[in-house]
Amino acid sequence: SLFYPAQVSPGTYTFKYTINGLCSGTDEAIITLNIDDTIKPVITTCAVPRDVVGCSTNAITSPVYSDVVANSSYAEFTNTTNQGDVSDNCSANADLTVTYIDTVSGTCPIVVTRIWTIADESGNSETCTQTIKLTDTTDPTFVEALPADATVECDAIPTAVTLTATDNCGTATVTFNETSTEVAGACANYTITRTWTATDLCGNDIVHTQTITVQDTTDPTFVEALPADATVECDAVPTAATLTATDNCGTATVTFNEISTEVAGACANYTITRTWTATDHCGNDIVHTQTITVQDTTDPTFVEALPADLVLECTDVVSTAPVLTAIDNCSTATVIYNEQRINGSCASNYQLIRTWTATDACGNETSHIQIIDVQDTTPPVFTGELPVDGFADCDNIPVAPTVTATDDCGNVTITLDEQRVDGDCSNRYELIRTWTATDDCNNSSTYVQTITLACHIEVFNALSPNGDYSNDVFTLEGIECYPNNTVEIYNRWGVKVFETSNYDNINNAFKGYSDGRSTISRNEKLPTGTYFYILKYEYSYDGVNGKQNIEKAGYLYIQNN
Repeated sequence: SLFYPAQVSPGTYTFKYTINGLCSGTDEAIITLNIDDTIKPVITTCAVPRDVVGCSTNAITSPVYSDVVANSSYAEFTNTTNQGDVSDNCSANADLTVTYIDTVSGTCPIVVTRIWTIADESGNSETCTQTIKLTDTTDPTFVEALPADATVECDAIPTAVTLTATDNCGTATVTFNETSTEVAGACANYTITRTWTATDLCGNDIVHTQTITVQDTTDPTFVEALPADATVECDAVPTAATLTATDNCGTATVTFNEISTEVAGACANYTITRTWTATDHCGNDIVHTQTITVQDTTDPTFVEALPADLVLECTDVVSTAPVLTAIDNCSTATVIYNEQRINGSCASNYQLIRTWTATDACGNETSHIQIIDVQDTTPPVFTGELPVDGFADCDNIPVAPTVTATDDCGNVTITLDEQRVDGDCSNRYELIRTWTATDDCNNSSTYVQTITLACHIEVFNALSPNGDYSNDVFTLEGIECYPNNTVEIYNRWGVKVFETSNYDNINNAFKGYSDGRSTISRNEKLPTGTYFYILKYEYSYDGVNGKQNIEKAGYLYIQNN
């Protein structure tokens, strides 16, 4: 058989041969064969040069940057990124060992030199070099807000702003330039072009341009307060004011003109139009117009003192109307007089309206009105002897007397009203008597009499103390008005069964029980029967006036079942 060393892997191989001769018999031979691989892998195409956008070696991939020997693979060396091609006479592609190491140089761009090493299984190796460029292609960015184009007045050109910039891979510098189309001595209409250029370390730059259109479109300004439109009387036309003006970019001149619609001999109603025009050297102008309406709207004026309004009583004398005259600012005036009477609510109440009207030649007029109110505001007056305030017993109330009254301007009607006002206890009250005198015009006067009344105690001489809240107590109506009192109760044998002072019908009261005597047990209910009471109290109208010592005695019946 045949042996082909190229078809096996490197190594030591032993072959045994047996030879059979036709005449001499059999013979054997042993052969040892060593096969070596000394041929390097063949790099047909090294990894292609690459351009990578970035600021540092961190941007490199497939494989990543490494400044020490690093492992890769046949697949990574030959992928679409690197596009390398390699083969070996003995080793399969997958069995090849692929390593690389990077070195870096430069700044813009950054150049990475990558040395690839490819070794076969016998250690035979080949190298190739790949170049990778790292490039910064990003322009810087302005930091501040960019100034916009503007159209400004010649006296309001903005100051150029200071701009700064940043860059993704380092620093950036900003340069500024300004050009102007201004022509000295010409009207201030021109253009300013401002340019800011930001440049990074790799020469990437960005430019911002601002165009400022400078112009003079501002009208001059009047210096003085402008005369306003006015409506004036024919005898008060104002003198025309002298106006001056200033301009934002130069000087200004002022011209004046006046037109009047006055017609000689006519009533003084006409118009004056005054015009001031301020113009600057660029032709901008401002106009102020004042319209003066001249007219005669002033009413005539009375010469004499004007009669004032009057309020008279029906007994007063109404004076004769005075004669008034008038003057006018632009012509003569005539005066007409009129008087009107308006009756009131009664015969003594009425109103006189006196009117003087002064009229000038232009129909302007002024009136004066005097109002004389004639009225009866005086109330009637009581006459004769009037009843006085006093005190009385409830059983002896004095009869209300008849009173009289008079009035200066009419008849009088008298009415009487009587009201009861309760006092501080049940047996005391007041009678308020009010006489009202009213005349025909409803004026009235009043007279009041107050009678203070006090009633004697009323004795309820029967009780049935059975707890039904009816007649359970010996009731002395009005006793609370006279606290300075005593009460004594005796049975039919003359034995005192109850005695107290300051009797009050509630807490200190006789309720059918004995208060203790030799023949009667204390706090025992008294037997049904007839008893005898003695009541003593100090009577007065109001606790001060009319004091009297009163004693009442009588029979008291007790029903105790």
